[in-house]
Amino acid sequence: MSRIFSEIFWKEFFKEIERIDELEDNEEKEIRHQLLDEVTNKINDYSSHIFDYEYSQKRQKVIERSVVFVPQENLRMLKTRWSKLFAKSVDDQTKSKIHYSQFKWHIFSFKVISFLEKGEARKAFDQCQENTVYAFYQDRDEAFLIKNPSLLQSGDFDMESDIYIFDTIEKWTYIHTHEEQCGPYFYCVK
Repeated sequence: MSRIFSEIFWKEFFKEIERIDELEDNEEKEIRHQLLDEVTNKINDYSSHIFDYEYSQKRQKVIERSVVFVPQENLRMLKTRWSKLFAKSVDDQTKSKIHYSQFKWHIFSFKVISFLEKGEARKAFDQCQENTVYAFYQDRDEAFLIKNPSLLQSGDFDMESDIYIFDTIEKWTYIHTHEEQCGPYFYCVK
């Protein structure tokens, strides 16, 4: 669903809910709410299908460029390693204050450490020429060793949510968040 269509639809949808709530006939009100719930479920199914299709198409194009994603079993170790490398200067009190355990990338969004963001972060990532990198997600049980990452572009991760990428020599990290206004972020260890 296009963004403009989606905005118009949801605006009208909420107006319709207000009109339904003004009905005096409770039975009719209940029927209309149930029907709107069915419409909402179908729209969500449609949106989910479109996202899944576009995601798989994008991932396939990346794989066709000879980028290889090797699943990793050691997810917890990678997350711990990332924290030790890139958040070692952040004390526990600050981590608690910024909800670090919820989103590690809060060390950037709360400007706790120096970093690059948005276009500068993308440019820095695109210039990296590594043989392998690690990638993991904040809230998914997936981690990868990525071979041939120099063939990747920052735009390859635009559909990802809260993905952390870092080089195997442990000098830099690139994070693409689920928030449009936050990130992407690039940080290089000094």
